[in-house]
Amino acid sequence: MKLTLEQAVLGYSALQRIGNEKFPIKISYELQRNMRILQPDVEHYEEKRIELIKTSYGVQGENDTWAVPPEKLEEFSKELKVLGSIDLSLDIHTINIDTININIAPNDLFVLEWMFVTS
Repeated sequence: MKLTLEQAVLGYSALQRIGNEKFPIKISYELQRNMRILQPDVEHYEEKRIELIKTSYGVQGENDTWAVPPEKLEEFSKELKVLGSIDLSLDIHTINIDTININIAPNDLFVLEWMFVTS
């Protein structure tokens, strides 16, 4: 399945949120399998995001915290958008939404629409 890195990052976060719910074993397997497939790319994205903050846009504060100052936020966001636009080809399992009963927030469903199919 073709996804952008941004879709993978947002989808992974949504899967983490719904991952605490109880599902039938097959659905649980599909969800955790997809999380495992997304995880390396999400971790790489996070490493690059932190690298951008520490080497180009951020300012170190107290207790070794880093923040992007408002005057650099637009430029930082543009770089993240470029990073997020990288195309991925992943072996994601789709789930037929007509065959499951799942409670999911509309925002999570929106970012996971690529994972659900209808008959």
